[in-house]
Amino acid sequence: MKVSLVNIRYPSDSKPQVATYIKEIKEVLLSLGHDVKVVTGGRNWQSPFFKGLDMLLFNLEILSGIKKTEGLVYVNHPPYLIFSLLLNQKKTFIFHWHGGDLLKDSWFWNYFRRRFFRSRFNRDLQIVPSDYFKNEFLSRSGIEESQVKIIPTGGIDMELFLPRPSTIRTTSLTIGFASSISPEKGDFLLDYLIEYQGEIENSIGLKIDFLAIRYGVNQLKYATKWGGKVKWREPMAKNEMPHFYQEIDLLLFLTSGKFESLGLVGVEAMSCNVPVVGPNIFAVPEYVRPGSTGELYEPGDEVDLKKKLIRALNQIDDYSPRKFVVKDYSKNSVRVSYSHLFQNI
Repeated sequence: MKVSLVNIRYPSDSKPQVATYIKEIKEVLLSLGHDVKVVTGGRNWQSPFFKGLDMLLFNLEILSGIKKTEGLVYVNHPPYLIFSLLLNQKKTFIFHWHGGDLLKDSWFWNYFRRRFFRSRFNRDLQIVPSDYFKNEFLSRSGIEESQVKIIPTGGIDMELFLPRPSTIRTTSLTIGFASSISPEKGDFLLDYLIEYQGEIENSIGLKIDFLAIRYGVNQLKYATKWGGKVKWREPMAKNEMPHFYQEIDLLLFLTSGKFESLGLVGVEAMSCNVPVVGPNIFAVPEYVRPGSTGELYEPGDEVDLKKKLIRALNQIDDYSPRKFVVKDYSKNSVRVSYSHLFQNI
């Protein structure tokens, strides 16, 4: 089948960490034998004016391209394509929803949801990345549950995201933070844990190190404050991330943003057999299972976070998160889901 895969951005050499999920979806569809054409804006939107202008220009490009397209149009982030979608009512679409598409609260997004859920989406297939997000989608859209499918993006390449050799284990433990250094990703919670590093070390009887990636709005602020307490890695492409996860013993996933429709870094770490400590909210409890793949803390409770981190570090060798990922989040399992989806179109 011919498929036009549409998204506002695509990974580039200068920004390899941007929109990696689109590349993964493309690879899965190609592996199923589909003829895939990627249509992307490829712009770096900054100011509100140029963001709006670029959105309009991108819609005009998509409008022209879709009219010439045969086959199915697979659209990610539907709100960004409101104009071109309204003028292409006869095409066959799949819509793939991500966090901010559904949960942002502004006049534009509210208008979009009211307009489209009545006229467009009630007859097309919808893809969401988690059970949590499916429930959010159904409660806001009124669309029949049978039209909404859960597929965790492109899946994890289990041959790339491998555990580190056991011989690398040392007498200290390394705690990783792979998210951006920003409030919605919990940078203030990481700061709290670093402040209590000595207490944590006394509780587990081992030295701990913190490892983070150098990006995010507060990176410079905290890099100065933390000094040598945190080791840094530069931003890296998706295929280099296994090296980061293989350096750590545990991942902190401290998100507090309601736009977190899945939390891919947590699943990636687990595929490298690294347990995750995350909040008991959003989609996180779907894959962080206490005592098996990691530990859950109560959102907003710093003391409980510290307690659950200490618990996880004390039983670090008891977790087996990779087995869980293979079953539900691997590229092979996602490939099967896409195969079933396209057979029914």
